[in-house]
Amino acid sequence: MTVLPDRVTRILTRLRDQGHDAFLVGGCVRDTVLGVTPSDYDIVTDALPDRVCQLFPDRKVTLAGAAFPVCMVDHVEVATFRSRSNTEAVAGGLVNDLARRDLTVNSMAMDPVSGLITDPFGGQADVRARIIRFTGSADERIAEDPCRMLRACRFAVRIRGQLAGSAVDAICRNRYAVAEVAAERLRAEVEKALAGPKPGDFFRLLADLDILSVVFPCLDACRGIDGGPYHAETLFEHAVLAADAVSAKYPRLRLAALLHDTGKPAARKVEDGRVTFNGHEKQTRAAEADLSRLRFSQADQRYVIGLIHTHMRPLNENTTDRAVGRLLKALKDADVDWRDFVRIRIADRRANLKKTARSLDEIRGMVRRIRAVLYPASGPSPALTTKDLAVSGADVMQILNLRPGPAVGRILKQLLDTVVDDPSRNTRDQLKALIEQAADHDS
Repeated sequence: MTVLPDRVTRILTRLRDQGHDAFLVGGCVRDTVLGVTPSDYDIVTDALPDRVCQLFPDRKVTLAGAAFPVCMVDHVEVATFRSRSNTEAVAGGLVNDLARRDLTVNSMAMDPVSGLITDPFGGQADVRARIIRFTGSADERIAEDPCRMLRACRFAVRIRGQLAGSAVDAICRNRYAVAEVAAERLRAEVEKALAGPKPGDFFRLLADLDILSVVFPCLDACRGIDGGPYHAETLFEHAVLAADAVSAKYPRLRLAALLHDTGKPAARKVEDGRVTFNGHEKQTRAAEADLSRLRFSQADQRYVIGLIHTHMRPLNENTTDRAVGRLLKALKDADVDWRDFVRIRIADRRANLKKTARSLDEIRGMVRRIRAVLYPASGPSPALTTKDLAVSGADVMQILNLRPGPAVGRILKQLLDTVVDDPSRNTRDQLKALIEQAADHDS
């Protein structure tokens, strides 16, 4: 049995010392059966929420949930046994509580003292066989919460297993209900999949079950489309391979890799019998719509779209300072670390089944080229935002006798474009002269 963290042991001990039943449940039991150290712990008890709060006056306790409040004690979820009703806020028995959970692998409880597992639905056998199966009636579990279809897919990938035939059939019967799931919950499942192992397998599974068209229409549109003469794989397969080629440490970068070529269906043309996707990196309307609909943050949207826009920019040891400077400015505008640009270029190549992966020398060359521009041996570092300019908005207003407004920002951006192309011009004297020239030109 896994050694429990002290905070979990304290909660279980206090509940039991006060005459209440208390069991570990759900994911921590599943992980224990898998031989994996749990990352978090959930507890079920016959104590009602008010009683739980009374028992822990010395700990931080918060309540979450409206129909059925759940106590968070020191960041550990403590829930009251539920009956077969999903909304009935009264204490039921342990088996009834397990019966209303989503998947058999999550419908197990463990006695914290003896280590004995209560497993009325065959969860241990399914964990060991790496089978994901709905608890009880699959149709009923899905009707209670259609998001469970995505959870089932995510857990199948997480345990490196597969969906039971009954689960596949139920999802196919009920897949229309995915459209009823709140966008925030769909996004949460996507984010968890991107942070887990082999996110590409998750999206392949959604595609096979015809759910992907609801979650990410822009990615679904890539299915079955040939990658063109420079690829041996379809657009969809390239996308999921690219996501898998990014480390799990960077889930947001995995999202960008997944969507980086979703502009290709709109850009696709056949010229002289040859398929082209010219300018596909600028075709981001579909990706923007999906990210917005799924309620990704503005920062996440800017980051992903910024990487899509820039992922085709050339970068090698022969790339000019001017081109590198413009690339760095574009990345800065999108709040993208230049290292992520290098990482997505590596992933993009690794996902191309017609080309060899980038060599270590090639990768080092890209890094050297960027560092040479960012940290020049002589001369000023490049200005990447208007704040880096040797003049300010106040200077522009004083020289041109302008009031605060959009015109000031436009002039600063013009100055920034100038110094990005030639960092040596980022001096007060030269920039003030350019501002004065603008005044002469306007007059």
